[in-house]
Amino acid sequence: MAKKIVERAADFGISAHDIVVDPLVMPMGAMGIAGLQVFTFVRRLREELGVNTTCGASNISFGLPDRHDINNALMPLAIGREWLRPS
Repeated sequence: MAKKIVERAADFGISAHDIVVDPLVMPMGAMGIAGLQVFTFVRRLREELGVNTTCGASNISFGLPDRHDINNALMPLAIGREWLRPS
């Protein structure tokens, strides 16, 4: 879907670097690999499409006990990913 958006935007002269994609962050309680999935998706969005991203990272812990601790663990993992840093 993101690829189609980037292609359509290009038809109107909008650069991929001017597009922000918000991938859906699924809760780990519903899908155990949600954290890995969002990291993979963000990497692909940056590397393959050259778009910027934003997301509701706290969704990862929705419905789980100790949400604060889960979110505090996720953020350093995200920050440590070289491909998440602005270029």
